[in-house]
Amino acid sequence: ENVLVESNRVAAVLDFDDYRESYLLEDLTRTLLHDLESIPRNAIRSGHFHEFREIFAEDASISGKEMASLKTFMRARFIYDVTVYLSHGDKGLVEELFKDKNIGEAILA
Repeated sequence: ENVLVESNRVAAVLDFDDYRESYLLEDLTRTLLHDLESIPRNAIRSGHFHEFREIFAEDASISGKEMASLKTFMRARFIYDVTVYLSHGDKGLVEELFKDKNIGEAILA
């Protein structure tokens, strides 16, 4: 929501809160896990995670430490989302997510 990508690099982070390193990671995580229940609308499940990772890995404004922390943020958000899906009775979706090869590679591995 707050990350503007232009010419395969992060052009801007638009955030009116106080900036912390974690805000960027939180915004990237929200972007990557947006519409997790939809394969075509989700960056990871649709197979576009590698492209996303390459864009951010090449950007000098994002440190290697931040990139390494991104997986931790994604795992935490994934656990939260799975918990919400289960609380709404979406066990089938949760089973589908754990079988998804792209989720396995990007988040669970």
